Amino acid sequence: MLPRPRRHLTIATGIAAASVALAGCGSKPATRASVIARGNAICATANRALANLPAASGSSGTTVDFVKAAPVVSREAKALRGLPRPATDRATLDRFIADESSLAAGYRRLAALQRSGNDAAVQSGLAALGRIDPGAFARRYGLAQCGAAAATVR
Repeated sequence: MLPRPRRHLTIATGIAAASVALAGCGSKPATRASVIARGNAICATANRALANLPAASGSSGTTVDFVKAAPVVSREAKALRGLPRPATDRATLDRFIADESSLAAGYRRLAALQRSGNDAAVQSGLAALGRIDPGAFARRYGLAQCGAAAATVR
């Protein structure tokens, strides 16, 4: 029989090892391929929703109805932020998701401007929004379905 301090250490080590083993059960680490599959599904859903929106009616100089498009792009960005982040090419994925979040914020600003009827501000906002290009990072990561929201304002 082990002396009392060593026995407690052995028991504690065994419990810690069992905890680590149980924590890993049933959940595999995310792979780049699984993130690409989930991300492409999220973006494809948003692309279909954006394609089905009617064109804007107004004199703001854009055919995008940001009031209706902003919620779609915001949901897409939120879902993409929820993706796991595997180590492989994480910086590219992080940059894409950050740009997608910036794009969603821009859509929300443009929606507010469209609601107010401030056409000059919409034009200015369109120019700023056009400088955000999440599609480049999406393609680099392998997310072929992503970046369509940015393309709608070009």
